Amino acid sequence: MAASLHGIAWDDLRLFLAVARLPSLRMTAEELGLSAATLSRHIAALEGQFGALLFVRRSRGLELSREGEGLLARCEEIERIVGRAALKGAAPSTGQEVRLACLPALTPLVAPALPHFHASWPDVTVALEATSEPMEADDAGAEISIRLSRPRTGRFTVRRLATLATSLYAHVDAPPDPPLVLWGAPHGKRSRLDDMLVDSWPSRRVALVVDDLASVVAAIGAGLGAGVLPDMMARAHPEFVPVPDAPPFEGNDAWMIVREDARRRPAVRDLASCVADAITAGARGRRAIAPAPALLPAE
Repeated sequence: MAASLHGIAWDDLRLFLAVARLPSLRMTAEELGLSAATLSRHIAALEGQFGALLFVRRSRGLELSREGEGLLARCEEIERIVGRAALKGAAPSTGQEVRLACLPALTPLVAPALPHFHASWPDVTVALEATSEPMEADDAGAEISIRLSRPRTGRFTVRRLATLATSLYAHVDAPPDPPLVLWGAPHGKRSRLDDMLVDSWPSRRVALVVDDLASVVAAIGAGLGAGVLPDMMARAHPEFVPVPDAPPFEGNDAWMIVREDARRRPAVRDLASCVADAITAGARGRRAIAPAPALLPAE
């Protein structure tokens, strides 16, 4: 049975929320303008009132206990119900932000999700980072990331949203047989699609290997060569044209990656659901292959 919140002040619960949402006690204390010792005493007193340990003390910092996860869900539900009225006169809501990293070409698909999310979470700010794609996800970065590659390491929940149609593109003024621009890691490992391209045209010169899609777009735009891009990304550049006689490509998967430590926050889960629905609907409108809703662990 869940412990009662009767008699526990909202200000004390707000301190608990801040500690639960930020990476460390020290960072939380700095954000709140308190000393770490003072904040620690408040948390210990709250645990006494609640009648259970809310955090597990580990060498790398605090982690929510099972009771703490339950209290976090109850407190965030209170926020959803009372909204701004409960926070009136209080300090700015520390930690009330969800970071969403997304490739620039996919941000038009994300925007339709935000009004629906804010209808339920009016006090949560979405920090949208339109950023080029790293080869590996960062488990200290954005709570939610939309990428074209699945992370191989880290603690994430991973979902394939859709498979985007993909083709080989060059600048309209490029020569008839342009060299290739490949998307691969700095140490030279190529993407799966680029492997298919090189195998199909083994005699074609490779002019450039880059480690993010934004650089592929820039290289094609500069006339350096031809590169593989999702069709919906290429459509934003009318000067890009499909390369004749290019081999057919399998689609490129769009992945949603949610940090495992952030997924316990209802706001993060709700935003992830809204964004996933918007992207899969938008991708279908752009003739992408139907999405697969399976949730998968990171390898």
